[in-house]
Amino acid sequence: MVATPRQLSEGRVPLEQRDFCAHLLLQLLRCQRDAFPNAWACRPLRHHWDASARLLRPPPAAAPALPARRLPQRLGLPPPAPPL
Repeated sequence: MVATPRQLSEGRVPLEQRDFCAHLLLQLLRCQRDAFPNAWACRPLRHHWDASARLLRPPPAAAPALPARRLPQRLGLPPPAPPL
């Protein structure tokens, strides 16, 4: 971690966002505070923070697959004939 806990507490970074990207978030929050009405001034910092945070997120869970034998029933079709 690049930022110290003291810097994060002084920068008012929420506890749930204190991860390996917190130093980028700290820079982003400082930029947003300094360039207040101009939201576009911090766009490059926002991009770097989003890219860093995206690398740390777990991949989305895949939806469970429906068994093939139950799929026709769910669609309202007659069940398939048993194999010979």
